[in-house]
Amino acid sequence: EDAEAAFAHYIREKIHLLKARQASGKVAHSTGFLLDAIRRNYTNPEFAAEQQRQAIQDKRKAAQARKRELDQLRDRYTTRKKSRDEDAHARCAQILQASPALLEEVMAAVLTQNPFCQRYYDTSRTPAENYREALGLWAFVDIALEQQYPAHFQDLRDRYDTDLAVMEKQIATLEQPAAG
Repeated sequence: EDAEAAFAHYIREKIHLLKARQASGKVAHSTGFLLDAIRRNYTNPEFAAEQQRQAIQDKRKAAQARKRELDQLRDRYTTRKKSRDEDAHARCAQILQASPALLEEVMAAVLTQNPFCQRYYDTSRTPAENYREALGLWAFVDIALEQQYPAHFQDLRDRYDTDLAVMEKQIATLEQPAAG
């Protein structure tokens, strides 16, 4: 196959030389010129330079396509992760709405374990109001609730985490420098 590829390259080089000579008006009989170029192995330095330019252009196009693919994959990953987080938050809100005592217990634990969260806690509001309105709190409450009751979130992990792991591997692969 290497011999066949080398022969094809050799012929393309001679055809390229023929076209260049025709463009400059230096060829009267194209068939005769091409046969002479093949038989006598006429050199064509412009062909190698053009192939090198084409290779650089092809490499640039491939890099741009790779970057577009990576950007699209990152966007899909971010969207999927956001959907998972929104579904988990909705599940937490549902669980806590059904059990206000659990919300008070988890909120107290979060405030004790993370004293900086106290700045987000408004004592004039109920724990439920603080949970709904303070992002700095509900994120910690959700995390604590998921850690305390992992079985309630298993279906969400099953639904999202496999896809996210596959996407992470694809992103890591695309982030590797291209070969060549």
